[in-house]
Amino acid sequence: MLPSCLLLLNTCCHQVLLLTIIIVYATTGELLGQRGPNLTVTDVNDWPRASEFFNNFGLPSKPLVARGVGVKSPAFRLWTDEYLRQHVDNEMIVTVEREKKEDRENGIAEGLTFDEFLSRYQEEQMYMVQDIPETLKKDVIVPAPLQCHVMSDSIAISLMWFSSGGTSSVLHIDSMDNINCVLSGHKHVVLIDRKYSNKVSLDHPSENYCGVDVDSVDFDKYAGLLEVEYYHVDLHPGDCLFIPYRWFHQVRSSQERNIAVNVWWKHYTMQKQNFSQCLDIPPEELQTFDKFTLAGMDNTFDELDLIRDHVLSVTRNYDGPMEYEDFKVSIFKPPPDETGREIFFTMSEELFLHLDDNYDDIIDFEEVSSLEENVWQEISVILGEFTIKVQEYERIRSEEEIRSEEEWKEHENIKNEFEEDEHKQDESILFEEQAKEHEKIKDEL
Repeated sequence: MLPSCLLLLNTCCHQVLLLTIIIVYATTGELLGQRGPNLTVTDVNDWPRASEFFNNFGLPSKPLVARGVGVKSPAFRLWTDEYLRQHVDNEMIVTVEREKKEDRENGIAEGLTFDEFLSRYQEEQMYMVQDIPETLKKDVIVPAPLQCHVMSDSIAISLMWFSSGGTSSVLHIDSMDNINCVLSGHKHVVLIDRKYSNKVSLDHPSENYCGVDVDSVDFDKYAGLLEVEYYHVDLHPGDCLFIPYRWFHQVRSSQERNIAVNVWWKHYTMQKQNFSQCLDIPPEELQTFDKFTLAGMDNTFDELDLIRDHVLSVTRNYDGPMEYEDFKVSIFKPPPDETGREIFFTMSEELFLHLDDNYDDIIDFEEVSSLEENVWQEISVILGEFTIKVQEYERIRSEEEIRSEEEWKEHENIKNEFEEDEHKQDESILFEEQAKEHEKIKDEL
């Protein structure tokens, strides 16, 4: 039995510990998804047949976890830092976020050479988000259901996510369907069904995300998060998760080296396909990304229903009627430069005029919901023309960036040559001085 003084001390310590826990809890609040009904996602040990995947999960928008399917990709065993250094152009510029907790409003992204990233990522706060490098595409098998031939025009882009772990995303939606496969490390994903779109505030509509602090949820500001059901998914190395179109999700990675790849495809293009035509492909005949031509994001606006979904979401999440000045900064995020902003705002003005069906200079969810189909067709034409202008704008910017990079490399080469010449000159002077000193000593002797 403990002496009474120690018992008293032990009791006090427990009280202090409890008080500390309460204070920390009050300070940090709750992680997103800690409160509310928790549901589980359907879990399988291999990809179902393509027709089954699309009919039971893709078309009805139901998430699915396929355990261990990523193990079959060569990347799963090959992608060490040493291998990546040897197989990727070390001078290739990659996009790196400088905070592991995503901050789309104030976050900083920069371009680093792949070699710089590999040398620094383990010691610094950085997260590489980049198209899968061409030389690595042969290492990643495209998820089996997506290899059905009817999906050839639907697959848009694939990305590589790479960090030393401890990353955390905002709560957001994607305008496409998505499969995310973990190759190294672990991830935890919180999902919310898109049927709760009237409960989850997308208060940053131009970028499709909710501004809630995912580490400390403010339920006064985001009260709707108390009224939704949460799905929780733990992903281990080799696991893949299907995240349906416009489902809310938030992703955390474990505190360890973490690599994932994902692939997006067009939701409404998928819905037009006949998946009964899909044939079973033997595992040994599954193709890697280097064998596929991805559609890219250029023709995103060719899906009329996607446009409608986005505009309805923007007006639904806005508190009250919208005037043009509010609309133009909510519909799409404009580029930072003046030329890009002019293109975006001109398009936004045309779009607003078509949405304002009663010509009162304001729009709201009710008005947009009741628009005739022919109006949406006209909007689709406007956005098609806008896409062409954006493509030309991005082509010019890309050429300017390439020129800037070439000029920078030329500058570095000149600088290195100059330093090398200086070094040689210094060596020559030193040699002459040593020779003179040697002659002087020789004369003295």
